[in-house]
Amino acid sequence: MGNSVCVLQQKTICYLAPNHKKGFLDVGFAKGFQLKRNQNELISENRNTVKSLRYFSIEEINNNILKDVILEAKGLYNANNHKN
Repeated sequence: MGNSVCVLQQKTICYLAPNHKKGFLDVGFAKGFQLKRNQNELISENRNTVKSLRYFSIEEINNNILKDVILEAKGLYNANNHKN
C-alpha cells in the first residue's frame, strides 16, 4: 500500500506513511521544521525538512494535536502564497 497525501494548492501538506515492518504510521509534514507548535510531538529522525507525528495504535492519536499541526502546516502554505 502506498502513501496517501493531503494536497493544498498543488503543494503536499502532509502524507500518511505506514511502516508495516515496525508497526507504526507516520503522518509526515513536508515543512515540519517550520512548524512552531507541538515540536515535542514531532519526530525528525535524521530528516532535513520533514517531521512527523508517529502512531503505533489508533488510541495514541490525540485529535487536538493532530488537528493543530495540520492547521499550522496549512497556514505555512497560505502565508507563502501571500508573499508571492
